[in-house]
Amino acid sequence: MDQIVNKLAEHTGIDAETAHKAVGAVIAFLQEHLPAHLSSQLMNVLPGSETAVSRYQAAEPDAGRGGLMGTVAGLASSVLGGKAGDSSKLFEMLAKSGLDMGQVKAFLPKALELLKGHVPPEIFEKIKDIGGVGAAAEKV
Repeated sequence: MDQIVNKLAEHTGIDAETAHKAVGAVIAFLQEHLPAHLSSQLMNVLPGSETAVSRYQAAEPDAGRGGLMGTVAGLASSVLGGKAGDSSKLFEMLAKSGLDMGQVKAFLPKALELLKGHVPPEIFEKIKDIGGVGAAAEKV
């Protein structure tokens, strides 16, 4: 997990702690949307994923981002090609982890690219089927 977090931090300019929480947000989102057997496989192939999810869950939303939630759906639509679906929830989760909208745009495609290299193809195919996540995953 540290390798993924460090690559994300390096690529996006996000500090490692925020990147760790944001990875936890992505994993928590995927756990909610994948079938149970694939969710458990995902956790098994990503050592440290439970810690990342715990860090995300412990994160307090940044009070300075008050207008952020109002723009989530619009950004989800622009980043994910108008097929936001449940993905607006993912954007809210990433905001809770400490990312601003510009960081989300840089973070999500790179996070999916790195996940693709660490999870079995059948899991990644299911990830691509989740709401508008597939549109971002197709860019990977």
